Amino acid sequence: VEPATLGMNGANIRIVRKIGKPRILDGDNRKGWTHIRRRHIDGDDAAGDGDLFAPGTRREDVQKAVEEIVGSGTRQSDPVRRIQIFDKRMTVNGMRANYRAVVDSADDSVVTVFPILGGR
Repeated sequence: VEPATLGMNGANIRIVRKIGKPRILDGDNRKGWTHIRRRHIDGDDAAGDGDLFAPGTRREDVQKAVEEIVGSGTRQSDPVRRIQIFDKRMTVNGMRANYRAVVDSADDSVVTVFPILGGR
Protein backbone atom coordinates (compact mmCIF):
# COMPACT_ATOMS: atom_id res chain seq x y z
CA VAL A 1 0.00 0.00 0.00
CA GLU A 2 1.36 3.41 -0.95
CA PRO A 3 1.63 5.96 1.86
CA ALA A 4 -0.97 8.08 0.08
CA THR A 5 -3.58 5.32 -0.07
CA LEU A 6 -5.87 3.59 2.38
CA GLY A 7 -6.61 -0.12 2.13
CA MET A 8 -10.28 -1.07 2.48
CA ASN A 9 -11.48 -4.62 1.92
CA GLY A 10 -8.55 -5.29 -0.37
CA ALA A 11 -9.03 -2.12 -2.45
CA ASN A 12 -6.85 0.98 -2.35
CA ILE A 13 -8.36 4.46 -2.21
CA ARG A 14 -6.07 7.33 -3.19
CA ILE A 15 -6.28 10.43 -1.00
CA VAL A 16 -6.42 13.65 -3.03
CA ARG A 17 -5.95 17.10 -1.49
CA LYS A 18 -8.85 19.38 -2.28
CA ILE A 19 -8.38 23.14 -2.52
CA GLY A 20 -11.17 25.44 -1.40
CA LYS A 21 -11.14 29.13 -2.28
CA PRO A 22 -7.47 30.16 -2.24
CA ARG A 23 -6.76 33.12 0.05
CA ILE A 24 -3.89 35.57 -0.23
CA LEU A 25 -2.94 36.32 3.37
CA ASP A 26 -0.70 39.29 4.27
CA GLY A 27 2.20 36.88 4.82
CA ASP A 28 5.89 37.73 5.00
CA ASN A 29 8.97 37.70 2.76
CA ARG A 30 8.53 33.96 2.10
CA LYS A 31 4.80 33.66 1.33
CA GLY A 32 1.56 35.56 0.91
CA TRP A 33 0.95 39.10 -0.31
CA THR A 34 4.18 40.58 1.10
CA HIS A 35 6.23 37.97 -0.79
CA ILE A 36 4.22 38.30 -4.02
CA ARG A 37 4.36 42.10 -4.03
CA ARG A 38 8.06 42.35 -3.21
CA ARG A 39 9.36 39.48 -5.32
CA HIS A 40 7.00 39.47 -8.31
CA ILE A 41 5.34 42.88 -8.67
CA ASP A 42 7.33 45.80 -7.25
CA GLY A 43 10.82 44.43 -7.47
CA ASP A 44 11.75 46.29 -4.28
CA ASP A 45 13.39 43.22 -2.75
CA ALA A 46 17.11 43.14 -3.61
CA ALA A 47 17.08 39.33 -3.72
CA GLY A 48 13.88 39.13 -5.76
CA ASP A 49 12.99 38.91 -9.40
CA GLY A 50 10.48 41.76 -9.30
CA ASP A 51 8.61 43.32 -12.19
CA LEU A 52 7.14 40.02 -13.42
CA PHE A 53 3.53 41.22 -13.43
CA ALA A 54 2.25 44.08 -15.57
CA PRO A 55 2.72 47.55 -14.05
CA GLY A 56 -0.21 48.57 -11.85
CA THR A 57 -1.19 45.02 -10.89
CA ARG A 58 -3.14 45.14 -7.61
CA ARG A 59 -3.82 42.62 -4.87
CA GLU A 60 -7.40 42.23 -6.13
CA ASP A 61 -6.09 41.38 -9.63
CA VAL A 62 -3.79 38.73 -8.19
CA GLN A 63 -6.54 37.27 -5.95
CA LYS A 64 -8.90 36.95 -8.92
CA ALA A 65 -6.13 35.35 -11.00
CA VAL A 66 -5.29 32.79 -8.30
CA GLU A 67 -8.93 31.78 -8.03
CA GLU A 68 -9.04 31.20 -11.80
CA ILE A 69 -5.71 29.35 -11.91
CA VAL A 70 -6.72 26.99 -9.11
CA GLY A 71 -10.31 26.66 -10.33
CA SER A 72 -9.63 25.82 -13.97
CA GLY A 73 -5.86 25.52 -14.39
CA THR A 74 -3.75 22.38 -14.63
CA ARG A 75 -2.49 20.79 -11.41
CA GLN A 76 1.28 20.27 -11.68
CA SER A 77 1.87 18.70 -8.28
CA ASP A 78 1.14 15.28 -6.84
CA PRO A 79 -2.46 15.54 -5.58
CA VAL A 80 -1.56 13.99 -2.21
CA ARG A 81 1.05 16.60 -1.29
CA ARG A 82 0.24 19.48 1.05
CA ILE A 83 1.69 22.12 -1.30
CA GLN A 84 -0.26 22.22 -4.55
CA ILE A 85 0.93 23.84 -7.79
CA PHE A 86 -1.36 24.95 -10.62
CA ASP A 87 -0.59 26.53 -14.02
CA LYS A 88 -2.83 28.33 -16.48
CA ARG A 89 -2.38 30.49 -19.58
CA MET A 90 -4.41 33.64 -19.06
CA THR A 91 -4.38 37.44 -19.01
CA VAL A 92 -3.79 39.36 -15.78
CA ASN A 93 -3.97 43.16 -15.91
CA GLY A 94 -3.43 43.14 -19.69
CA MET A 95 -0.47 40.74 -19.68
CA ARG A 96 -1.00 37.33 -21.31
CA ALA A 97 1.28 34.60 -20.00
CA ASN A 98 1.41 31.22 -18.33
CA TYR A 99 0.84 31.82 -14.61
CA ARG A 100 1.73 29.55 -11.71
CA ALA A 101 -0.02 29.51 -8.32
CA VAL A 102 1.36 27.66 -5.29
CA VAL A 103 -1.19 26.93 -2.55
CA ASP A 104 -0.87 25.33 0.90
CA SER A 105 -3.83 22.93 0.99
CA ALA A 106 -3.82 22.79 4.81
CA ASP A 107 -5.49 26.22 4.99
CA ASP A 108 -5.92 27.20 1.29
CA SER A 109 -3.38 30.02 1.72
CA VAL A 110 -1.47 31.22 -1.33
CA VAL A 111 2.29 30.80 -1.00
CA THR A 112 3.07 32.59 -4.26
CA VAL A 113 1.82 33.33 -7.75
CA PHE A 114 3.78 34.60 -10.75
CA PRO A 115 3.91 34.60 -14.55
CA ILE A 116 6.29 32.01 -15.95
CA LEU A 117 8.62 34.04 -18.16
CA GLY A 118 11.83 33.41 -20.07
CA GLY A 119 11.87 29.63 -20.40
CA ARG A 120 11.23 28.69 -16.78
